[in-house]
Amino acid sequence: MSLIITGNKLTQSGVKDIGIAQSPYHYRNSLKETITLPKDCEVAVQSVKLNKGEAIRISPDDGFYGNFSLDLAKLNDGRTTQNTTSMPVWGSVGLTDAGQGEDVTLIQFQQRISEALKSAFPHPNIANLESSVLSGSYYPQSDRQYNATTGAFEGFDLSIKQTASSEDIEISGDITTFQKWYDDAVPTLTWNKATTTISSSSTPADFNFAITDMNGVLTDFPISLNTGNMRFDLTADMVTDTLAWKVVKGFAVGLCRDQKHGAGDQPSQYFTTTGTMPADKDFANNWNEVFMDYGIFAIQDPTDDNYYLHIGQSSVKEGDITSTCMNEVKYYGWTAPYPGEDPPYATKYNLSTNADGHNQYLFRTENEIVKIYYHTGALSTKDNPLDDIAGWKLLCSRDFSSKFDDEPAYNYKLNYPKPIAQTCWWMYPKFVLPVVSSSIKLSAYSGMKRDGLVDPYNNSKYSWNARMDKGNPLENEQLYDVDSRYMNQMTNTTKYTYSGVGTNQMKDFVFTIILYQDEKFYIPTDKATDEYMSRKLGYGDLHLLRPDINGVALGGIGALNGWSYEPVSAPSVLNSGSLFIRLDNLTQKTINGAVGRPSKILYTLPQQDQSGGSSGILYYEPHDRVYVKVGNPEPLTINTFDLSVCDENEVLAKTLQDQTIICLHFRDRPHIN
Repeated sequence: MSLIITGNKLTQSGVKDIGIAQSPYHYRNSLKETITLPKDCEVAVQSVKLNKGEAIRISPDDGFYGNFSLDLAKLNDGRTTQNTTSMPVWGSVGLTDAGQGEDVTLIQFQQRISEALKSAFPHPNIANLESSVLSGSYYPQSDRQYNATTGAFEGFDLSIKQTASSEDIEISGDITTFQKWYDDAVPTLTWNKATTTISSSSTPADFNFAITDMNGVLTDFPISLNTGNMRFDLTADMVTDTLAWKVVKGFAVGLCRDQKHGAGDQPSQYFTTTGTMPADKDFANNWNEVFMDYGIFAIQDPTDDNYYLHIGQSSVKEGDITSTCMNEVKYYGWTAPYPGEDPPYATKYNLSTNADGHNQYLFRTENEIVKIYYHTGALSTKDNPLDDIAGWKLLCSRDFSSKFDDEPAYNYKLNYPKPIAQTCWWMYPKFVLPVVSSSIKLSAYSGMKRDGLVDPYNNSKYSWNARMDKGNPLENEQLYDVDSRYMNQMTNTTKYTYSGVGTNQMKDFVFTIILYQDEKFYIPTDKATDEYMSRKLGYGDLHLLRPDINGVALGGIGALNGWSYEPVSAPSVLNSGSLFIRLDNLTQKTINGAVGRPSKILYTLPQQDQSGGSSGILYYEPHDRVYVKVGNPEPLTINTFDLSVCDENEVLAKTLQDQTIICLHFRDRPHIN
């Protein structure tokens, strides 16, 4: 009979760290002298001492949904997410390995929650920085809460914050990356960072595919949706002169969601090139092949050769609910029913004569609202273009009809831009210059430039559109679900009330967290099937976290630009996982049904030790030792012992801390008479 004492961090005189591996959950002890075990011997665990840190058991399907939109539960007026421009977004807390669970420390779980929050709120104005920092000014984030008096762990808070207004931000000169929409070797368009100008080639032979070859996107920074500005100037090579500003070349400038690029790629699987943009003298209907969420176009009319100002957007194709296309927005020819509210033009504006002297245009983004302005007179140069008050006039906006949105007699979806939906939260400046030696100047741009935001364009870490547009039919169906709703159907008479911006915040938008499937307001949330998720986080039986119920306003710049949800009860699932002792380098064999294969496990540790403890320093000594056959038909000479502590899936118990001591008892196999 032999008693073997093993452990990590064991020492003897003059020798430190005898073992090769010394973690508390996996270590090796080597003897100075060999020992010989008798044939057909048995082994059992005599005792175990270890330090078990507080841990939480997570499963692969653990997670929650985030929704950044109206507070539907508070409104409780029959609307669901199907009546908004958003959809709940899944943030996974668990593992990706199917069927695998894991015990993680509180700090590890905290980090998992923080990453899940980033995933669940993929909006450019939510400070979802790519960082491992778990405290400070990084949002979204989770933090551990402890009782100020007793020091007892109480759960995890969940904090999310919006960025402040961007109207005074101007970073056009910081943009370095320009990408052609259809990648090829011909540099038909170039970006000059010093002058913030996009220029087309001066070589006619470079224009192989006309309009479709002359598309390009600036991919460094998405536009802010909190009072973001994109101002562009007509240039000398686009007009007869810079006094009359008479346009002599066609172009298109706008905002476009992040998309995959490549020869022959369409912006989405449901986009079609048979839209309602007018024909061009030289390019027939090719302007319908230029995908933009919102765009300003100078199109040469084949009947009179003049260039006219047009506005286009991607929205549902009339008569085909399964497709989107480029549709013309009729900013002209309609009259609001209130005096002084009328749009400026009764007919489409002639850029060739340019009677009003248009020389600049401005896209303004305010949460869901897109406003388009034109400018006359001395060029606007301020970082916030609208500070140059005198020269700007509103060209196209729902502002012209906002006072009577609820009046069923009027429907102006044909006349002003669609709301910014979740599919196009991440938008970038896009340019089309289909004529030789043309240029457009980006003179102001309120892009979201933040430390830690790395390569955001078409990056599934940040953009929901990029995450979902991967060819999976179900995911593409969800994209189209949002893109095809009634607010994006230009001839649909159902009214939609847009949400704009308030003081440093998206007006009326809140951070809602769905911990368990909700079928009344937030649809779909079918992945949230673990009703204990709320308890793991410390929210008891609460399945829906919303500001008016359990949210606390976060401080910072501006009023109410963030919320923190604080736990209401200590997680009841701490240290819930079972632990097992495994002898890895001998020939004994047990069966682990949890993984469906043979195992080296010798012993299971009870949930509580002899003194009733479940965390901290624990001591176990079984009253009745369970012996396992080593399976050695001959005497076995050894000098090493490899020990590990694992869970039922045989995943190492990395929540253990400091020192582990395991005593093994070997004996001759008893003879039965």
